[in-house]
Amino acid sequence: MVDGTVQRRRGPGRGVSWRYDGPRSVLRLPLDVHDPRVRRHLERVFAAGFRVRRAVQRDAVARLAAYRRALAGPAAPGPVAVRERVGLTLGGLERAAYRHLDAAPHLRRYVTKALAMHLADGVWQPVDRHLFPDTSGRRSGRPGVGSWWDFRTMPGRARSHTTARKWETWRLVGTLPGHRHAHDHDGRLRQPRALRPVAATRHGVPVRSWWEHDSAFAVILTGTGEGDLVLPVRLPQGPGRQPVVEHYLGNPDRWHKVDVVRSRDPGRPGGWRYEAHLSILGPGRTAPAVAARRHAAAGLHRRGGIDVNVSNLAVVSVPTHPSDPAGMVATYLAKTGADRERLAAQQLRQRRRNRALDRSRRTSNPAQYRLSPRQQRRADRRHAAALPPVTVTTPGGPRLANAAGTPRQAYHRDTLSNGYRHLRAHAAADGAARTRSGHTRARIAAARIVAVHGPHLTVEDCDLSTWARRWGRGIHAFTPGMLLHAISHETPRSPKLPGVAGCSGPGPGTPPGPSTASAAPASPNSCATAGTTARPAA
Repeated sequence: MVDGTVQRRRGPGRGVSWRYDGPRSVLRLPLDVHDPRVRRHLERVFAAGFRVRRAVQRDAVARLAAYRRALAGPAAPGPVAVRERVGLTLGGLERAAYRHLDAAPHLRRYVTKALAMHLADGVWQPVDRHLFPDTSGRRSGRPGVGSWWDFRTMPGRARSHTTARKWETWRLVGTLPGHRHAHDHDGRLRQPRALRPVAATRHGVPVRSWWEHDSAFAVILTGTGEGDLVLPVRLPQGPGRQPVVEHYLGNPDRWHKVDVVRSRDPGRPGGWRYEAHLSILGPGRTAPAVAARRHAAAGLHRRGGIDVNVSNLAVVSVPTHPSDPAGMVATYLAKTGADRERLAAQQLRQRRRNRALDRSRRTSNPAQYRLSPRQQRRADRRHAAALPPVTVTTPGGPRLANAAGTPRQAYHRDTLSNGYRHLRAHAAADGAARTRSGHTRARIAAARIVAVHGPHLTVEDCDLSTWARRWGRGIHAFTPGMLLHAISHETPRSPKLPGVAGCSGPGPGTPPGPSTASAAPASPNSCATAGTTARPAA
């Protein structure tokens, strides 16, 4: 800057800012990465984004420590002034991401400044939850530096709904009629296992701009030094999924934002499954049959209560009018014998997998474990007999630790084999599949409950996290929190369930939820068991 001049900056905009306060919904679109060049390009984008995110996380940890030290001083000016001074703000972390990107020009081949800004925004969210309490007065723990295996999302920037052709970072191109025409087979949508590369075309003629593309769908990333990254999109092609595709992709004006998300899948090329999460402005689609079922349930003049327990759940409802001949209706949910057998098989498979993982870790890090008593006796016998020692490849004793019981080497610093990572990826995939299956069973059970008892249900005010600390195995086997969440989702127009807000369901990887429900008239002193029917008292 020349001496005597004032640096000019952009002032606040004079126009009216665009705002949208309506509902939003997300559609997950699988991305095809069978092409080795496309997959390698995408992996390098994630690798560069991880480096930027890790650098910003380290800056955030250091600034949090400086913020705590400054507040502990005798003459602290105040929390706000200290945060501004140490750069512990959203803008401060974004500027730190810019500086890291400028200091590493090789990363500009795969990451733009817009992507770096959104990665910094993702780092600020846990910092914000740590600094400022929520409505209940709780704060999150101090954030740390994440690992490569926990880095799952490359966030995108929302498109401009006021300026035409303005959508940075990830964006979705193509049209639904063009995609169906490109993959048409006898009037039906049939996509090959490996999708063809997508090029910018308009009415079958190559064009230079992606804004004019009207053929098959693709998610693209432009503005990087390595060139455009084009990821073909695979649409659900089942007949029952076409109304969902029409709802989300039929109107491009509602497209709002695209995030590229990866998850471990050992069966995919490269070991990762990639998806594009498309956010649209508007509610999700509700099937006509589901809407009719909920409308019929809303017309039931009944009120009921839910008694949730560790291993079962009971629902009892009565008509709002005493003259209603329907009377009292009770429903009892619990695990059946088939559910217990399936759960036992899953737990046995998981125990065997855990033992295999432990053997692999011990074999890759033998210096971090002691010998088992049997191995130690053998070594002592050979030493007493003046025999050469035998190298133990898999020590069976405890891990080396200090006097406080802390391992001398942290587990995340261990050497892990490819077989260990592959087996752990299989375990994660199985856990995710069990969670999806549990959600499906919970939704089916919730639909049956609401169809019988109506949407006006009251659940006891409870905290399932307290129960999990005492009855963790039973909670994970029955997953009552998952079922309560499904019931609250099935009754969107009813008053909010008092206990659902304070209940937290189990996390990913838990066994499936309840799958048996029976409803029938019952007397006050009778109760229905799983798979049986209670009769009214004489």
